[in-house]
Parts: sequence; structure tokens; C-alpha cells
Amino acid sequence: MTLHNDLQQATNVHVSAQTVRNRLHEGGMRARRPQVGVVLTAQHRTGRLAFAREHQDWQIRHWRPVLFTDESRFTLSTCDRRDRVWRRRGERSAACNILQHDRFGGGSVMGWGGISLGGRTALHVLGRGSLTAIRYQDEILRPLVRPLLVQLALGSS
Repeated sequence: MTLHNDLQQATNVHVSAQTVRNRLHEGGMRARRPQVGVVLTAQHRTGRLAFAREHQDWQIRHWRPVLFTDESRFTLSTCDRRDRVWRRRGERSAACNILQHDRFGGGSVMGWGGISLGGRTALHVLGRGSLTAIRYQDEILRPLVRPLLVQLALGSS
């Protein structure tokens, strides 16, 4: 139990691990798996809130021609998920309870896709190397995005 060791090292007083657990339980704390993810910065949160406010009154007709795209790197190594954090109910997403991880360590593969109300692109697995502007045009925009945009335009008329 890491907390037990930290307490003992900081105070130079021996306290059993069970006593530490008992006191934490009395305070409403439980050992839980930490939420895993990338911590959002204040700039991320501000941008997301601004987008939501700008589009809160949009109707389906406004969203129909919109295409959301994203790429993501999937790592080949995994976390064993044995780590625990002590927290109270409702504190799952507090920054101190999120296990930050190396998003790209241990080998990875990158995928790209897009969705809209009227359809989706095929999942595209990107080959090795950097995704340059030329590769983005040749591998994503022309073969994947353009056909879907034509389909969306035909469907919205």
C-alpha cells in the first residue's frame, strides 16, 4: 500500500496498513480504479464549451451536412489496470484521480474515420510514417472524404 509507506516515511511513525485503510473508509474513501485518459487543459475545456454554445440551437437540418473526423493512435501495449486511487463517490473525474498514461509508447497503429448524420467513412488505417499534408490529401481527403461529401450533398437536397 503506497499511501501507508508515504505516511510512514513522512511522519517517521509506524502505522499499520489496515489502520490507514480503516481511517480512509471512515472518511468515506474507497479504493477504486482510476479513470484513464488524457487530461483536458483549460484551453480544451474553453474551446469545447464555446463550440457547444455556438451550436446549441442548431436543428437536424443544420447538422446533416456536417462531417466529424478524427484520427487516433492505438497503442499495442496495455495498462494492467491494477492501480487504485482512494476517492469519494462522485470524484472519479477529478484530475488527481485520473491515471495519465503514455499514449504512444510500446508500438502503435493510427486509424482515421469520419461520421455524419447521413453516413460514415470507411475506417482507414494509416501506414507507417508521418501524416504529411500530401499524404492527408492522397490517403484521406480524395478517397474517403470527397465521396462522402458528395453523398451528403445528394442526401440533403
